[in-house]
Amino acid sequence: MTLAEKQASEIVPERQFKGTLSRETLSRKALSPKDYEWYAKITEEDKQFSLKLAEILNFTDGKRNLQQIINAVTAEYTPTDTKRILKILRQLEKQKLVILKIS
Repeated sequence: MTLAEKQASEIVPERQFKGTLSRETLSRKALSPKDYEWYAKITEEDKQFSLKLAEILNFTDGKRNLQQIINAVTAEYTPTDTKRILKILRQLEKQKLVILKIS
């Protein structure tokens, strides 16, 4: 188990919004220029990243740990980089869209 996977297994994310996450939320307006540049690069490298993120947020119910969620999404799509998911969820936490509880 990698360090990122260990961290993810200890985090139980909980959404703080209903419905889907709009593209505007992950736009230049919502993210810092550096974070937006990172997000744009990642979505270019992993064409399914936006779909995976949407699915991760669908599973984010405050009951499952993040590694369980990532494993479920990886089963549906291509392998999912835990470090990337940790980073984007931390960015969403700054925007108060999710809470990352430590179990």
